[in-house]
Amino acid sequence: MDLHPATRLIGDRPPTLEELDERLRAVAAAHPQSCRLQTIGRSRAGWPVDLLTVHGGPVDVLLLGAPHPDEPLGLATIEALAPYVATRAETRETFTWHFVPCTDPDGTALNETWWAAWPPTMESYHRGLYRPAAADQPEWTFPTAHFTAPLPETRAMMTVIDTVRPRLLVSLHSGNWDHCHYMITPGEQHLVDVLTAAANRGGLPVAAAPSDCAGLESPGTGVFVLPRPQPAPPDAEWEPTGMSSAHYAARHGGLGIFPEVPMWRTRPLTLPAEESIAVLDHARTLVSEALARTLAADDGRESMFTAAVRDQVAIMAWMIGQVQQHPALAAEQPLTLTVPLRAAGMLLRHLRTRCTDEPGNRALHAEHDTLEGEFDAWCRRAQTALQPEPVPVAQAVTYQITTVLAAADLVARHVARPRARTDVDLGISR
Repeated sequence: MDLHPATRLIGDRPPTLEELDERLRAVAAAHPQSCRLQTIGRSRAGWPVDLLTVHGGPVDVLLLGAPHPDEPLGLATIEALAPYVATRAETRETFTWHFVPCTDPDGTALNETWWAAWPPTMESYHRGLYRPAAADQPEWTFPTAHFTAPLPETRAMMTVIDTVRPRLLVSLHSGNWDHCHYMITPGEQHLVDVLTAAANRGGLPVAAAPSDCAGLESPGTGVFVLPRPQPAPPDAEWEPTGMSSAHYAARHGGLGIFPEVPMWRTRPLTLPAEESIAVLDHARTLVSEALARTLAADDGRESMFTAAVRDQVAIMAWMIGQVQQHPALAAEQPLTLTVPLRAAGMLLRHLRTRCTDEPGNRALHAEHDTLEGEFDAWCRRAQTALQPEPVPVAQAVTYQITTVLAAADLVARHVARPRARTDVDLGISR
Protein backbone atom coordinates (compact mmCIF):
# COMPACT_ATOMS: atom_id res chain seq x y z
CA MET A 1 0.00 0.00 0.00
CA ASP A 2 1.39 3.37 -1.10
CA LEU A 3 -0.31 6.20 0.81
CA HIS A 4 -0.76 9.47 -1.05
CA PRO A 5 1.42 12.25 0.43
CA ALA A 6 -1.67 14.43 0.96
CA THR A 7 -2.80 12.05 3.71
CA ARG A 8 -0.14 13.56 5.96
CA LEU A 9 -2.46 16.57 6.25
CA ILE A 10 -5.30 14.69 7.97
CA GLY A 11 -5.94 13.02 11.31
CA ASP A 12 -6.85 9.42 12.08
CA ARG A 13 -10.61 10.04 11.82
CA PRO A 14 -12.86 12.08 9.52
CA PRO A 15 -13.23 15.71 10.63
CA THR A 16 -16.40 17.16 12.07
CA LEU A 17 -18.15 19.95 10.18
CA GLU A 18 -16.62 22.57 12.46
CA GLU A 19 -13.13 21.10 12.14
CA LEU A 20 -13.34 20.95 8.36
CA ASP A 21 -14.69 24.49 8.18
CA GLU A 22 -11.79 25.73 10.33
CA ARG A 23 -9.20 23.96 8.17
CA LEU A 24 -10.63 25.23 4.89
CA ARG A 25 -10.81 28.75 6.28
CA ALA A 26 -7.11 28.40 7.12
CA VAL A 27 -6.34 27.27 3.56
CA ALA A 28 -8.22 30.23 2.08
CA ALA A 29 -6.54 32.68 4.48
CA ALA A 30 -3.06 31.32 3.76
CA HIS A 31 -3.51 31.56 -0.03
CA PRO A 32 -5.70 34.60 -0.72
CA GLN A 33 -4.40 35.05 -4.27
CA SER A 34 -5.56 31.62 -5.43
CA CYS A 35 -8.29 30.57 -2.97
CA ARG A 36 -11.79 31.79 -2.31
CA LEU A 37 -14.22 30.43 0.26
CA GLN A 38 -17.89 31.32 -0.29
CA THR A 39 -21.23 30.44 1.24
CA ILE A 40 -23.42 29.42 -1.68
CA GLY A 41 -26.58 28.47 0.18
CA ARG A 42 -28.16 27.36 3.43
CA SER A 43 -29.41 23.97 4.50
CA ARG A 44 -32.95 23.35 5.69
CA ALA A 45 -31.74 23.83 9.29
CA GLY A 46 -29.65 26.90 8.46
CA TRP A 47 -26.16 25.39 8.15
CA PRO A 48 -23.99 27.10 5.50
CA VAL A 49 -23.31 25.21 2.28
CA ASP A 50 -19.83 26.37 1.29
CA LEU A 51 -17.64 26.32 -1.79
CA LEU A 52 -13.84 26.55 -1.70
CA THR A 53 -12.28 27.36 -5.08
CA VAL A 54 -8.54 26.95 -5.68
CA HIS A 55 -7.90 28.80 -8.93
CA GLY A 56 -5.54 27.52 -11.59
CA GLY A 57 -5.94 26.23 -15.12
CA PRO A 58 -8.98 26.12 -17.41
CA VAL A 59 -10.25 22.59 -16.61
CA ASP A 60 -12.73 22.71 -13.73
CA VAL A 61 -13.00 19.84 -11.24
CA LEU A 62 -15.75 19.78 -8.61
CA LEU A 63 -15.64 17.57 -5.49
CA LEU A 64 -18.66 16.95 -3.24
CA GLY A 65 -18.17 15.79 0.33
CA ALA A 66 -20.52 13.56 2.38
CA PRO A 67 -23.14 13.03 -0.36
CA HIS A 68 -24.82 10.78 2.18
CA PRO A 69 -24.38 12.00 5.76
CA ASP A 70 -23.35 8.61 7.15
CA GLU A 71 -20.44 8.53 4.64
CA PRO A 72 -17.77 10.77 6.22
CA LEU A 73 -14.62 9.53 4.46
CA GLY A 74 -15.15 12.11 1.71
CA LEU A 75 -14.81 14.84 4.33
CA ALA A 76 -11.32 13.54 5.07
CA THR A 77 -10.51 13.44 1.36
CA ILE A 78 -11.42 17.12 0.98
CA GLU A 79 -9.52 17.91 4.19
CA ALA A 80 -6.43 16.36 2.55
CA LEU A 81 -6.79 17.41 -1.09
CA ALA A 82 -7.74 21.08 -0.65
CA PRO A 83 -4.50 22.17 1.07
CA TYR A 84 -2.52 19.83 -1.17
CA VAL A 85 -3.59 21.54 -4.39
CA ALA A 86 -3.42 24.98 -2.77
CA THR A 87 0.27 24.51 -1.97
CA ARG A 88 1.43 22.77 -5.17
CA ALA A 89 1.49 24.89 -8.29
CA GLU A 90 1.85 21.85 -10.56
CA THR A 91 -1.63 20.64 -9.56
CA ARG A 92 -3.09 23.95 -10.74
CA GLU A 93 -1.38 24.32 -14.11
CA THR A 94 -4.28 22.61 -15.88
CA PHE A 95 -7.01 22.52 -13.23
CA THR A 96 -9.13 24.81 -11.13
CA TRP A 97 -10.40 22.93 -8.09
CA HIS A 98 -13.81 23.42 -6.48
CA PHE A 99 -14.77 21.80 -3.18
CA VAL A 100 -18.24 21.66 -1.62
CA PRO A 101 -17.03 20.25 1.71
CA CYS A 102 -20.40 18.90 2.82
CA THR A 103 -23.53 18.58 0.69
CA ASP A 104 -25.83 17.59 3.59
CA PRO A 105 -24.72 19.41 6.75
CA ASP A 106 -28.01 18.77 8.59
CA GLY A 107 -27.70 15.02 8.25
CA THR A 108 -23.97 15.01 8.81
CA ALA A 109 -24.37 16.80 12.13
CA LEU A 110 -26.67 13.96 13.23
CA ASN A 111 -23.95 11.40 12.47
CA GLU A 112 -20.85 12.99 13.97
CA THR A 113 -21.07 11.23 17.34
CA TRP A 114 -20.23 7.80 15.96
CA TRP A 115 -17.03 8.89 14.21
CA ALA A 116 -15.80 11.03 17.10
CA ALA A 117 -14.34 7.78 18.49
CA TRP A 118 -12.75 6.27 15.39
CA PRO A 119 -12.75 3.55 14.26
CA PRO A 120 -16.45 2.81 14.55
CA THR A 121 -17.72 -0.61 15.51
CA MET A 122 -20.66 -2.35 13.90
CA GLU A 123 -22.69 -1.37 16.95
CA SER A 124 -21.54 2.24 17.39
CA TYR A 125 -22.11 3.01 13.71
CA HIS A 126 -25.61 1.60 13.56
CA ARG A 127 -26.65 3.10 16.89
CA GLY A 128 -25.49 6.56 15.82
CA LEU A 129 -26.25 6.76 12.10
CA TYR A 130 -28.85 8.82 10.30
CA ARG A 131 -29.48 7.85 6.67
CA PRO A 132 -32.17 10.17 5.23
CA ALA A 133 -35.13 9.04 3.20
CA ALA A 134 -34.65 9.48 -0.55
CA ALA A 135 -36.69 12.70 -0.64
CA ASP A 136 -34.42 14.18 2.06
CA GLN A 137 -31.13 13.44 0.27
CA PRO A 138 -29.54 16.43 -1.53
CA GLU A 139 -27.52 14.04 -3.70
CA TRP A 140 -30.67 12.47 -5.19
CA THR A 141 -33.06 15.42 -5.46
CA PHE A 142 -31.76 17.14 -8.59
CA PRO A 143 -34.78 17.95 -10.78
CA THR A 144 -36.07 15.77 -13.58
CA ALA A 145 -39.20 15.80 -15.71
CA HIS A 146 -40.91 13.67 -13.05
CA PHE A 147 -39.41 15.35 -9.96
CA THR A 148 -39.43 19.13 -9.48
CA ALA A 149 -38.77 19.71 -5.76
CA PRO A 150 -35.00 20.01 -5.19
CA LEU A 151 -33.89 20.66 -1.63
CA PRO A 152 -32.14 23.94 -0.70
CA GLU A 153 -28.80 22.12 -0.52
CA THR A 154 -29.44 20.66 -3.97
CA ARG A 155 -30.24 24.09 -5.38
CA ALA A 156 -26.90 25.37 -4.04
CA MET A 157 -25.07 22.56 -5.87
CA MET A 158 -27.12 23.22 -9.01
CA THR A 159 -25.94 26.84 -8.98
CA VAL A 160 -22.32 25.74 -8.74
CA ILE A 161 -22.65 23.14 -11.50
CA ASP A 162 -24.55 25.50 -13.83
CA THR A 163 -21.99 28.26 -13.28
CA VAL A 164 -18.73 26.30 -13.21
CA ARG A 165 -19.82 23.57 -15.67
CA PRO A 166 -17.19 21.16 -14.35
CA ARG A 167 -15.44 18.82 -16.76
CA LEU A 168 -15.24 16.36 -13.85
CA LEU A 169 -17.55 15.97 -10.86
CA VAL A 170 -16.59 13.53 -8.11
CA SER A 171 -19.13 12.78 -5.39
CA LEU A 172 -17.12 11.16 -2.60
CA HIS A 173 -19.10 8.17 -1.35
CA SER A 174 -18.17 5.58 1.25
CA GLY A 175 -19.93 2.48 2.48
CA ASN A 176 -19.88 -0.24 5.11
CA TRP A 177 -19.14 -3.12 2.76
CA ASP A 178 -15.83 -4.71 1.85
CA HIS A 179 -15.06 -3.59 -1.69
CA CYS A 180 -14.61 -0.42 -3.72
CA HIS A 181 -16.22 0.41 -7.04
CA TYR A 182 -17.28 3.32 -9.26
CA MET A 183 -20.68 4.44 -10.43
CA ILE A 184 -20.25 6.79 -13.38
CA THR A 185 -21.96 8.74 -16.14
CA PRO A 186 -21.32 8.45 -19.02
CA GLY A 187 -19.57 5.12 -19.65
CA GLU A 188 -15.84 5.88 -19.84
CA GLN A 189 -13.82 2.76 -20.65
CA HIS A 190 -10.53 4.15 -19.34
CA LEU A 191 -11.98 4.50 -15.83
CA VAL A 192 -11.58 0.74 -15.45
CA ASP A 193 -7.81 1.24 -15.43
CA VAL A 194 -8.16 4.24 -13.09
CA LEU A 195 -10.16 2.13 -10.63
CA THR A 196 -7.66 -0.72 -10.75
CA ALA A 197 -4.73 1.61 -10.09
CA ALA A 198 -6.52 3.44 -7.26
CA ALA A 199 -7.61 0.19 -5.60
CA ASN A 200 -4.13 -1.31 -5.89
CA ARG A 201 -2.48 1.78 -4.45
CA GLY A 202 -4.92 1.81 -1.53
CA GLY A 203 -4.67 -1.94 -1.01
CA LEU A 204 -8.42 -2.44 -1.47
CA PRO A 205 -10.36 -5.14 -3.33
CA VAL A 206 -12.61 -4.25 -6.26
CA ALA A 207 -16.29 -5.23 -6.17
CA ALA A 208 -17.31 -7.45 -9.06
CA ALA A 209 -21.07 -7.22 -8.42
CA PRO A 210 -22.28 -4.87 -5.66
CA SER A 211 -25.98 -5.21 -4.92
CA ASP A 212 -26.89 -1.62 -5.83
CA CYS A 213 -25.32 -2.10 -9.29
CA ALA A 214 -27.12 -5.29 -10.26
CA GLY A 215 -28.12 -5.19 -13.91
CA LEU A 216 -26.27 -1.95 -14.70
CA GLU A 217 -24.14 -1.49 -17.80
CA SER A 218 -20.46 -2.02 -17.00
CA PRO A 219 -17.47 -1.16 -19.20
CA GLY A 220 -15.25 -3.34 -16.97
CA THR A 221 -14.81 -4.85 -13.54
CA GLY A 222 -15.91 -2.55 -10.72
CA VAL A 223 -17.21 0.27 -12.95
CA PHE A 224 -20.96 0.70 -13.44
CA VAL A 225 -22.91 3.25 -15.47
CA LEU A 226 -25.62 5.14 -13.62
CA PRO A 227 -28.93 4.55 -15.41
CA ARG A 228 -30.82 7.45 -16.92
CA PRO A 229 -33.30 8.83 -14.36
CA GLN A 230 -36.79 7.54 -15.02
CA PRO A 231 -40.05 7.81 -13.10
CA ALA A 232 -40.60 4.80 -10.87
CA PRO A 233 -43.31 2.39 -12.00
CA PRO A 234 -46.43 2.36 -9.82
CA ASP A 235 -45.51 -0.98 -8.25
CA ALA A 236 -41.88 -0.05 -7.47
CA GLU A 237 -40.81 -0.87 -3.92
CA TRP A 238 -38.19 1.92 -3.82
CA GLU A 239 -36.54 4.36 -6.20
CA PRO A 240 -34.36 7.48 -5.83
CA THR A 241 -36.48 10.62 -5.99
CA GLY A 242 -34.77 12.72 -8.67
CA MET A 243 -31.46 12.65 -10.53
CA SER A 244 -28.00 12.70 -8.97
CA SER A 245 -25.26 15.31 -9.07
CA ALA A 246 -23.44 13.20 -11.67
CA HIS A 247 -26.47 13.19 -13.95
CA TYR A 248 -26.82 16.95 -13.55
CA ALA A 249 -23.15 17.59 -14.41
CA ALA A 250 -23.50 15.35 -17.47
CA ARG A 251 -26.06 17.84 -18.87
CA HIS A 252 -23.11 20.20 -19.31
CA GLY A 253 -20.87 17.51 -20.78
CA GLY A 254 -19.09 16.70 -17.52
CA LEU A 255 -17.95 13.26 -16.40
CA GLY A 256 -19.46 12.22 -13.06
CA ILE A 257 -17.94 9.60 -10.75
CA PHE A 258 -19.07 8.13 -7.43
CA PRO A 259 -15.95 6.42 -6.01
CA GLU A 260 -17.29 4.09 -3.31
CA VAL A 261 -14.77 3.14 -0.63
CA PRO A 262 -15.34 0.82 2.36
CA MET A 263 -15.09 1.75 6.03
CA TRP A 264 -14.39 -1.89 6.89
CA ARG A 265 -12.75 -4.94 5.40
CA THR A 266 -15.01 -7.93 5.98
CA ARG A 267 -14.86 -11.67 5.71
CA PRO A 268 -16.47 -13.22 2.61
CA LEU A 269 -20.16 -13.78 3.18
CA THR A 270 -21.94 -16.89 1.92
CA LEU A 271 -25.68 -16.48 2.10
CA PRO A 272 -27.93 -18.46 -0.29
CA ALA A 273 -30.71 -16.54 -2.00
CA GLU A 274 -33.46 -18.18 0.04
CA GLU A 275 -31.73 -17.32 3.31
CA SER A 276 -31.03 -13.76 2.18
CA ILE A 277 -34.69 -13.25 1.32
CA ALA A 278 -35.72 -14.72 4.68
CA VAL A 279 -33.39 -12.38 6.61
CA LEU A 280 -34.61 -9.29 4.76
CA ASP A 281 -38.28 -10.24 4.90
CA HIS A 282 -38.15 -10.93 8.64
CA ALA A 283 -36.39 -7.62 9.32
CA ARG A 284 -38.72 -5.67 7.01
CA THR A 285 -41.80 -7.06 8.71
CA LEU A 286 -40.48 -6.64 12.24
CA VAL A 287 -39.31 -3.03 11.78
CA SER A 288 -42.46 -2.03 9.91
CA GLU A 289 -44.71 -3.42 12.64
CA ALA A 290 -42.54 -1.90 15.39
CA LEU A 291 -42.81 1.51 13.72
CA ALA A 292 -46.59 1.20 13.45
CA ARG A 293 -46.91 0.27 17.13
CA THR A 294 -44.56 3.11 18.13
CA LEU A 295 -46.66 5.71 16.33
CA ALA A 296 -49.90 4.25 17.66
CA ALA A 297 -48.55 4.51 21.22
CA ASP A 298 -47.40 8.11 20.71
CA ASP A 299 -50.30 9.93 19.04
CA GLY A 300 -48.66 9.52 15.63
CA ARG A 301 -45.64 11.71 16.41
CA GLU A 302 -43.22 11.52 13.50
CA SER A 303 -39.58 12.58 13.18
CA MET A 304 -36.83 12.65 10.57
CA PHE A 305 -35.95 9.18 11.84
CA THR A 306 -39.39 7.66 11.20
CA ALA A 307 -39.28 8.87 7.58
CA ALA A 308 -35.81 7.35 7.24
CA VAL A 309 -36.96 4.06 8.78
CA ARG A 310 -39.79 3.80 6.24
CA ASP A 311 -37.25 4.34 3.48
CA GLN A 312 -35.06 1.51 4.79
CA VAL A 313 -38.10 -0.78 4.98
CA ALA A 314 -38.78 0.01 1.31
CA ILE A 315 -35.12 -0.61 0.46
CA MET A 316 -35.31 -4.05 2.07
CA ALA A 317 -38.34 -4.86 -0.09
CA TRP A 318 -36.39 -3.62 -3.14
CA MET A 319 -33.41 -5.79 -2.12
CA ILE A 320 -35.66 -8.84 -1.93
CA GLY A 321 -36.71 -8.14 -5.51
CA GLN A 322 -33.06 -7.81 -6.54
CA VAL A 323 -32.21 -11.16 -4.97
CA GLN A 324 -35.13 -12.78 -6.76
CA GLN A 325 -33.97 -11.34 -10.09
CA HIS A 326 -30.24 -11.94 -9.51
CA PRO A 327 -29.99 -14.85 -7.02
CA ALA A 328 -26.26 -15.37 -7.58
CA LEU A 329 -25.56 -11.92 -6.11
CA ALA A 330 -27.18 -12.67 -2.75
CA ALA A 331 -24.38 -14.86 -1.43
CA GLU A 332 -21.84 -12.03 -1.13
CA GLN A 333 -23.83 -8.98 -0.01
CA PRO A 334 -23.00 -7.64 3.48
CA LEU A 335 -25.87 -5.17 3.03
CA THR A 336 -28.26 -8.06 3.61
CA LEU A 337 -27.11 -8.06 7.24
CA THR A 338 -26.48 -4.33 7.70
CA VAL A 339 -29.54 -2.68 6.15
CA PRO A 340 -31.78 -4.22 8.86
CA LEU A 341 -29.39 -2.70 11.41
CA ARG A 342 -29.76 0.72 9.77
CA ALA A 343 -33.53 0.56 10.10
CA ALA A 344 -33.53 -0.74 13.67
CA GLY A 345 -30.81 1.69 14.78
CA MET A 346 -32.69 4.74 13.50
CA LEU A 347 -35.98 3.57 15.03
CA LEU A 348 -34.15 3.14 18.32
CA ARG A 349 -32.87 6.74 18.04
CA HIS A 350 -36.46 7.92 17.62
CA LEU A 351 -37.63 5.77 20.52
CA ARG A 352 -34.85 6.94 22.86
CA THR A 353 -35.88 10.55 22.31
CA ARG A 354 -39.56 9.86 22.75
CA CYS A 355 -39.00 7.72 25.86
CA THR A 356 -37.02 10.58 27.39
CA ASP A 357 -39.82 13.02 26.55
CA GLU A 358 -42.55 10.61 27.74
CA PRO A 359 -41.15 8.71 30.75
CA GLY A 360 -44.62 7.48 31.72
CA ASN A 361 -45.53 5.98 28.34
CA ARG A 362 -45.15 2.28 29.09
CA ALA A 363 -45.97 1.20 25.54
CA LEU A 364 -43.11 3.29 24.12
CA HIS A 365 -40.65 1.93 26.68
CA ALA A 366 -41.76 -1.64 26.00
CA GLU A 367 -41.33 -1.10 22.26
CA HIS A 368 -37.85 0.28 22.87
CA ASP A 369 -36.82 -2.67 25.01
CA THR A 370 -38.14 -5.21 22.53
CA LEU A 371 -36.38 -3.57 19.60
CA GLU A 372 -33.16 -3.33 21.63
CA GLY A 373 -33.17 -7.11 21.90
CA GLU A 374 -33.62 -7.55 18.17
CA PHE A 375 -30.96 -4.95 17.39
CA ASP A 376 -28.44 -6.67 19.66
CA ALA A 377 -29.12 -10.03 18.04
CA TRP A 378 -28.80 -8.63 14.52
CA CYS A 379 -25.61 -6.82 15.48
CA ARG A 380 -24.06 -10.03 16.86
CA ARG A 381 -25.09 -11.86 13.69
CA ALA A 382 -23.46 -9.27 11.43
CA GLN A 383 -20.35 -9.03 13.61
CA THR A 384 -19.89 -12.82 13.63
CA ALA A 385 -20.52 -13.26 9.92
CA LEU A 386 -18.52 -10.27 8.64
CA GLN A 387 -15.73 -9.86 11.24
CA PRO A 388 -15.26 -6.21 10.18
CA GLU A 389 -11.80 -4.68 10.36
CA PRO A 390 -11.68 -0.88 9.98
CA VAL A 391 -10.01 0.55 6.89
CA PRO A 392 -7.57 3.27 8.03
CA VAL A 393 -8.72 6.72 6.97
CA ALA A 394 -5.47 7.41 5.10
CA GLN A 395 -5.96 4.22 3.07
CA ALA A 396 -9.49 5.19 2.04
CA VAL A 397 -8.43 8.77 1.28
CA THR A 398 -5.55 7.51 -0.87
CA TYR A 399 -8.05 5.57 -3.00
CA GLN A 400 -10.29 8.61 -3.48
CA ILE A 401 -7.47 11.09 -4.15
CA THR A 402 -5.81 8.73 -6.62
CA THR A 403 -9.16 8.42 -8.38
CA VAL A 404 -9.68 12.20 -8.50
CA LEU A 405 -6.22 13.02 -9.85
CA ALA A 406 -6.20 10.25 -12.45
CA ALA A 407 -9.74 11.01 -13.62
CA ALA A 408 -8.86 14.70 -13.87
CA ASP A 409 -5.88 13.89 -16.08
CA LEU A 410 -8.10 11.64 -18.20
CA VAL A 411 -10.66 14.41 -18.68
CA ALA A 412 -7.98 17.00 -19.46
CA ARG A 413 -6.64 14.84 -22.29
CA HIS A 414 -10.11 14.79 -23.82
CA VAL A 415 -10.61 18.56 -23.67
CA ALA A 416 -9.88 19.98 -27.09
CA ARG A 417 -10.47 23.67 -26.35
CA PRO A 418 -10.67 24.45 -22.63
CA ARG A 419 -12.99 27.21 -21.52
CA ALA A 420 -11.53 30.50 -20.40
CA ARG A 421 -11.06 30.75 -16.64
CA THR A 422 -13.21 33.31 -14.83
CA ASP A 423 -13.59 34.18 -11.15
CA VAL A 424 -17.32 33.84 -10.55
CA ASP A 425 -19.03 35.25 -7.47
CA LEU A 426 -21.53 32.59 -6.34
CA GLY A 427 -22.35 33.80 -2.88
CA ILE A 428 -20.97 35.41 0.23
CA SER A 429 -17.21 35.27 0.68
CA ARG A 430 -16.17 33.92 4.04
